[in-house]
Amino acid sequence: ESLARLVRRAAPITAMKCGALVAVGFGLSAHAWKSSEDNDKVVDAPQQESASLLSQASETQVTVQEPPSCLDWQCSDGYVPKLNQTNLPGKSDTECCVPTCKHYECKGDFLPNKAYARNIGFNDDSCCDKSCNIFECKEGFRVTDVTMKLPGVTHDVCCEQTCALHECGTLWQKTDARSHWIGNSDAMCCEPRCALVNCTGGWAVDDYKVDKVGDTVEEC
Repeated sequence: ESLARLVRRAAPITAMKCGALVAVGFGLSAHAWKSSEDNDKVVDAPQQESASLLSQASETQVTVQEPPSCLDWQCSDGYVPKLNQTNLPGKSDTECCVPTCKHYECKGDFLPNKAYARNIGFNDDSCCDKSCNIFECKEGFRVTDVTMKLPGVTHDVCCEQTCALHECGTLWQKTDARSHWIGNSDAMCCEPRCALVNCTGGWAVDDYKVDKVGDTVEEC
């Protein structure tokens, strides 16, 4: 009998404890479910935002303009395309072309030559000819007022013989005053002696002046 009473007294307490455990277990389960649901909501928010941005981007048409290409540029007169023109960006002669000699003005002792019109370089050496004015002639030759305006880099074109190289005949006298003259004859490079004078009207060449320089009756 005493044992039966103890069992009856313990039953409600056990039931209460079991109920509490069940309640606690149910509460933990509910909390776990709620936390899982909240986490799902946190994860879903960025995904929804990304999807919205992608949708907006697909609806917006973006036009990308490519830079102008030198491939489409026609060089002006006096210009030719750069070597790598097809790979260059640009839309002007400065960007896409190089100047030729057509519009170059030669300077100093350089002279223009139409044959160089399409040459590239735009400088005296590429676009012009050297004039004879800067040519160095051999001794006894020099550049003249005529040849100095000619294009040339050779002795035959630029230089002419001077009287310094001429040997005067017997009846002629060499003179330093004519050494820089252009010529190669007695008449040009030498002065006549009195022996060449033809005296008239009763006059004769003075024997003492035969070898002297002179070309008039009064002098000879």
